[in-house]
Amino acid sequence: MRRKPKAFLNAAACCFTVTTSNLDLRHLNAGDVTNYLFQLANSNRKTTAAIVIVILLAFLLGAAADAGMRGLAKEKQIAQEKQFQAAMKQAQQKRAEDAQRQKIAVDAARKAELENELNQFSSTLNYDMSKLNATGAEYGSGALTDYNFAKRVEITKRLVLIINEYKSHLDGFEQFVHENLAELKRLGITKPETSEADALQGSTKAKAFLKSMLTEGLAEFEKFVGHNAARLKTAGEVIQLIKDSLASFEQDAGAAATGTGSA
Repeated sequence: MRRKPKAFLNAAACCFTVTTSNLDLRHLNAGDVTNYLFQLANSNRKTTAAIVIVILLAFLLGAAADAGMRGLAKEKQIAQEKQFQAAMKQAQQKRAEDAQRQKIAVDAARKAELENELNQFSSTLNYDMSKLNATGAEYGSGALTDYNFAKRVEITKRLVLIINEYKSHLDGFEQFVHENLAELKRLGITKPETSEADALQGSTKAKAFLKSMLTEGLAEFEKFVGHNAARLKTAGEVIQLIKDSLASFEQDAGAAATGTGSA
């Protein structure tokens, strides 16, 4: 019983001796070694058991190595996927931040543009009002007489031109508000609850005042002129200018009543 293990070890040693003496395993792969061992087993039955054990050990070691490699590959793949997801998340976050910064910059530029236009309208309308007040003061408050009639005709011509220009600027302001009220509210320039009628309340009052000036001036000149041919010759042009200006106000009123608005 004690000689069998010795014989087995001798056989295994013989196997490895023969293997290393006849074959350089360093240049062979696992398949070549396995084929060689089977050939050796067929030629020497005594070494079959040792070869089987060697083959099993090689198989198990190879399987363990393959499993280890697959495990490492899977871990590497998981790590790469995590890195990719982290990079994607970071890129998405950066795009969102860039988009937010761009939106803030665009909104700031748009707000500045709208505020600049409002300031221009304000300056222009204030200048129109100052011209109107100055020319009205020049016209005076007394009744028409033969003494001031010719002078007031010339002043009224200038007043009508100022009124027409003033109205044109008010029309532009109303169109601006109509087109941009939503943006004005979104950007905080106007209160969110502001309606278009509320925003144009000042313009509406200004137009009503201008129209009343024209109406009162027309009535004053027509009453003073009457059927006097000389006076009519002097005031005929200014009376027609007043009527034409009043007609533009009436057209706006008619357009507003039908819901078309002023262009």
